[in-house]
Amino acid sequence: MTGTGTPPGHPTLPLSVGLLSRRSISGAIVVGVIAVLYIAVLPWIGHIASGEQSFDAGEPYVVAGSVQITPEADWKLDPTSNELFTTLTKSGAALIITGAVADDRSAEEMAQTASEGLRADPENTWVIADPQTFVTDAGDHGVTVVGHTPSTANESWFIVTETQSITILATSPDGVWASVSSEMDAMVRSVVLVDGGAE
Repeated sequence: MTGTGTPPGHPTLPLSVGLLSRRSISGAIVVGVIAVLYIAVLPWIGHIASGEQSFDAGEPYVVAGSVQITPEADWKLDPTSNELFTTLTKSGAALIITGAVADDRSAEEMAQTASEGLRADPENTWVIADPQTFVTDAGDHGVTVVGHTPSTANESWFIVTETQSITILATSPDGVWASVSSEMDAMVRSVVLVDGGAE
């Protein structure tokens, strides 16, 4: 999914997907996740999580082999999580964590791309907040951007280490957003890159 075209026999994706065309495997992964999230088709992966790790509030959990996140209370591990994407859920909200990938873009550039994708989506009228910077507990730089419709809230976080980037996406009914937003922020700030991430 590195271009803007749609393979024969596949449904046409929203304009936002086409505008997010990338030059690399890492870009393709980000595009895929954003595309699926922003057209609200969750869950989308049929592989079942191995269940080898314990998933408990306050206990670090490693996703995609390289990203460690600490879940907040009452968040559940969605069984569709696999080696590429891990989804945590609570009260109708979904937090999707991708594995780390090599990427030479800044967090600001990735956030801008996400904002442009929302603005270009012809099926929704998004109210998009200005991107906000943050620092993880591990000291890594990140940028987040939030978009709202009358019924839905979406947020994207982009964390950049020296050589890797981590993308975390969330979608929620707008009425639930206020009760889960701070917990999602806390989980994102707990993210640590382990084992070097992708090369």
